[in-house]
Amino acid sequence: AHFVLNNITSSIMWNLVGSYFHGTMWYASSLMTAVEPWSGHYDVAPVVWATAHITQFTQIGWKYLDVGSGSGQFSKGGYYVTMIDADTRNFTLNAVKVAENHAFCTRPALPREDVTPVETENIKFVLADSFKEWLPMTLYVWRSNFDIAAGISKTEFVKERAIELTATSQSFELEINVGDVVTVSTIGNAKKGVTRKSPPSQPQFPLPYSSGFEQVAVAQEGEYWTDQIGIFEVHAELPGTGNGKANKVMRQMVPATPIGWKDHGSRGPISVIGMLEWQDIAISARFKIPTQSHSRNHVARAACLSTRTDQTWSQGVVFCYATEDGSWSVTSDG
Repeated sequence: AHFVLNNITSSIMWNLVGSYFHGTMWYASSLMTAVEPWSGHYDVAPVVWATAHITQFTQIGWKYLDVGSGSGQFSKGGYYVTMIDADTRNFTLNAVKVAENHAFCTRPALPREDVTPVETENIKFVLADSFKEWLPMTLYVWRSNFDIAAGISKTEFVKERAIELTATSQSFELEINVGDVVTVSTIGNAKKGVTRKSPPSQPQFPLPYSSGFEQVAVAQEGEYWTDQIGIFEVHAELPGTGNGKANKVMRQMVPATPIGWKDHGSRGPISVIGMLEWQDIAISARFKIPTQSHSRNHVARAACLSTRTDQTWSQGVVFCYATEDGSWSVTSDG
């Protein structure tokens, strides 16, 4: 869709494995999700197989055919693109029936279905005369469908059939359903891999939890902590020791405002632990404000412990501030 609409020839899936805790931005937005380090459980997202429709059937250096000459938009919604490698006489056609409510895309967004309706249709594809010298050829059809609401059984990267094309038979037909991703390719060695079974899910954060960071390697994050704004690492408390024998602490590594997105970090660095769903829980922490914690543009004057629900310092957050002069306050305004 992005090539047809915007001439974009690649997409970035961020990340390969996402371990953002539930309640933070971009939770479950990666190819795989692994948010239970205590159990080892992970989920393989359907987008893995959507990605396979491209990566299993093309190579770097293949060329896209122009819109109107092998790529384009279907009359009842959806898009198709064709990629070729003239040197090896291989080509891959990808057809999709998606709209914004079928496949969320952050940037750029897909057209809304009320603007560009998507319906099932039968499509006939005819090879141009310039492909005659490539014949005969065998094409392999792979299909996925990710739209449960369409009433079609969920399908993830299934080899469907083979099509034989000859000099006297240069066309083929496909039924493209709402939610479909269909690949037709000369590449015949694609396969769907099998992963080791994921360990059983244990969604509850293991309580009680405590850590003095003594068992954490230097320069690593604290166990189960995940940085959201800024960088925190475990180090020996006294600068220059670093031998693992001194008291270890988790400390902020770069005392400067980071480059931000939605939350620009202007209200302080953040590393989070635990669960959004926690209620009636007791929390205690020991912290220290180092006397040398300042730079040309920043002076640390307070430490903060808070309960929170997202990365924007909002939605019912309770903060406990302790300042360098020993005073403290509890607030909900960030």
